[in-house]
Amino acid sequence: EAIKWLSKASENNDSFSMSILGEMYIMGDGVKKDYSSAYKLLIKAAEHGESRANSALGVMFYSRYGVDKDCNKAISYLEKTDTLFDFSSQALLSNLYIDYENCKRFDIIKSIIALNHSYAVPDFFKKGKGDINQKMEKNYDNIVIFLRGGDKTAENLCAIGLIYIEGPSKYRNYIDAFKFFQESAKLENPEALYRLGWMYYTGNGAPEDKKVAFEYLERAANLEHPLAAYRLGIFYYEDNKNILFKWIMKAALNGNPNAQEKLWVMYYKGEGTEKNYEEALKWFSESVKNGNSLAKKSLDQLKNTGKLE
Repeated sequence: EAIKWLSKASENNDSFSMSILGEMYIMGDGVKKDYSSAYKLLIKAAEHGESRANSALGVMFYSRYGVDKDCNKAISYLEKTDTLFDFSSQALLSNLYIDYENCKRFDIIKSIIALNHSYAVPDFFKKGKGDINQKMEKNYDNIVIFLRGGDKTAENLCAIGLIYIEGPSKYRNYIDAFKFFQESAKLENPEALYRLGWMYYTGNGAPEDKKVAFEYLERAANLEHPLAAYRLGIFYYEDNKNILFKWIMKAALNGNPNAQEKLWVMYYKGEGTEKNYEEALKWFSESVKNGNSLAKKSLDQLKNTGKLE
């Protein structure tokens, strides 16, 4: 009966149902294993920004479920999953970022950010998964040993700072995090520059100073850090739509889904730029594909009221 209901909902383009049914085809849960059908359903659901579908596709490409192994495709799908609650996808993503043998990449900063996301998920969502936090802390221990024994590159210095600011409680130390970010920022690391800007802006780990925060965020944004560009625009230029549009566009081009959501609304309303419904649709689609739920809500609002607030 569940299969029948899910199949009917999938035919009506319900992305969540497509994701569930796709997973069932992968596992052979209540249906015969069918990777081809799973892939078709999950691709369609992923196009609608369904985090669960992106997670399943990432696993398919990583584990060779009906497709050739492709770690970089796995990464591209896993990067679109929910960073707040999908700890398993973030944990896998963390490993893939530093799997040079299979992925031909070694990005320690992205690896730690993903690991921090997976560690930060409330324990409630990890029930039945074993002692996940304990296993993750061992990952942190191994990374810290590696970083402390390695060269003092901008990336390594920033990576240690990230662990001190967002890792397990035994490593949490805002003072040390600030020091490592400063050292990394001297070498023009965009993530370190962004983190310092955020610390100064919020007053967490540094004296609150909006002017100094602006300087760090601007430096990071000019080095193509998408979140720095997005927050620079939102925090400092909300009343100047032309400059806001400039930074939002920069962030959107660098893949920030929140900026893409903001950009489609700006094109639709003609804020900071001329109205352009074709561009609005383009950036709306990008935002949804990258998992931004606000884009869907904005579209629903437009359908229901005929206007955007």
